[in-house]
Parts: sequence; C-alpha cells; structure tokens
Amino acid sequence: GLPADDPCGNPLPTYFKVPSHIDMAEDEFHWVTFKWNAHTQSRSNYSKRLAEIIHTNPIWMHPDAAAKMGVKTGDTIEVTVKRPKGNTYRAGEEKPVGTIRHKVLLRRGMHPRVLACSHHCGHTQMGIVGNPDRPEGPIPGIEGMEPGLFPDRDLPDNLWWARKKGGPGNGLAINDTFPIDPTPLIGTQNWYDCVATVKKVTPA
Repeated sequence: GLPADDPCGNPLPTYFKVPSHIDMAEDEFHWVTFKWNAHTQSRSNYSKRLAEIIHTNPIWMHPDAAAKMGVKTGDTIEVTVKRPKGNTYRAGEEKPVGTIRHKVLLRRGMHPRVLACSHHCGHTQMGIVGNPDRPEGPIPGIEGMEPGLFPDRDLPDNLWWARKKGGPGNGLAINDTFPIDPTPLIGTQNWYDCVATVKKVTPA
C-alpha cells in the first residue's frame, strides 16, 4: 500500500504549489507568455495582413507595480528570468535563464505580480514582413521566379510599423527567457512557472 502521507493515496484532487512560486521575494514577478488570436504559434508572421494587426510585443505590467519603479508606458525595462526550482533540468542554478530589454505597456487588467509578453514577434527571418527592418533588397516576387516578377509594392512601401518608418518595429523574440521545464506528468513545457526580476533601464 501507499504511505499515509503519500498524496497519490488521496482519492481527492491534490494541489501542489509550483516549487519556484514558494517564498518568492517581494521584487520578483511571475513571467508568462500568451498567444494572439491573429497568429498561429509563430508561423504566420510572413502574412502582411496578420502582421499589420499584431507586429510587436511590449511587456505588459500593472501600473501599481510600475509606479514603485518609476516606470511608465514606453519605458524600457530589463527582465531577468531565474532558473526553476524542483525536479527539472538545471534547477536551482545561479546563472539566469536569460535577460531581455524591451518596452513596457501598462494595463490595469494585469495582476500586480505578473509580467506578460506575447510570442509571435521578433523574427529575424520570415522575410520583409516578419522582419521589416532588415536591409532592403529587390522587391519580393514569388519564390523561385525571377526577381521583380509579380512584385508586391505594398511590402516595401507600406510596412508602416518598421522602425525605419517611425513605427515600433517587429518586437522581440522571448524564447531564450524560458527554461526547459517540462511538467512531471505529461512532459509539456511549463510556460507559466517562471520567476523573474525586473528593473528600469536608464536611457543613455
């Protein structure tokens, strides 16, 4: 039989707190990601119409948390993600998973202890639509055909969100801030267990 204190011996559902969420410091945040309904994973950024809807990904933060740090919408913050705790790959190492610097967007719908940043953005590939600030070459045609055949003038001329056109750019890739951290039962990635510290970046 199972030991009396074994949670598997309990016929009722049992909740275990995420190891990294136990004893979080006051200055630590939950680092999470989300997906926009305009995109399919990160594989639709080549679509100029979808990219026009969602083309950048600021870090969402609650205004009260931001006020404590003197941060406002449009400021740049530095997010450093810690290694997870518990029984997982490289758990507890001092070296962080990754650090990124990105602009912040304040929203009251956020929890004050959560930082959120979407996927989909920050590509260096995906052609001129996924990365509108790459060096311009010939007007894109259909792959495999002679350059300039059936050109789409909309691509070089109307990607208004490119930084070189005064827009916000194509965002930031955030994958390197998420550790390899599979769930114990089914092995899928834990996207919502990360813990991070954050600080305001002082303009140079």
